Amino acid sequence: MALSGIKPFIHVSDSNGNPIVGAKLFVYLPTTTTLASIYSDAGLSVAIANPMTGANASDAAGNFPRFYIAAGTYKLRAETSAGVLIWRSEPSSNGLNT
Repeated sequence: MALSGIKPFIHVSDSNGNPIVGAKLFVYLPTTTTLASIYSDAGLSVAIANPMTGANASDAAGNFPRFYIAAGTYKLRAETSAGVLIWRSEPSSNGLNT
């Protein structure tokens, strides 16, 4: 089973609620700094870069594109394009839909 990284999208915004454009998203294996494998398809056959940057960075609305990961628990970290922490989620499957 694959999990989809949507809710409906993973979103980043500043303290005023304005979307953050070009943010990076890191998906880690729990309790590690090891980046997880992430994919652009539910069959987990087309890998995409982790962290999500460049074409896969947050868009003008502050949303990251849909991505898929193997079922399990992960931790997430969102940073600005300059590497400043926006938020992080410790090991959890919250925000990831099956």
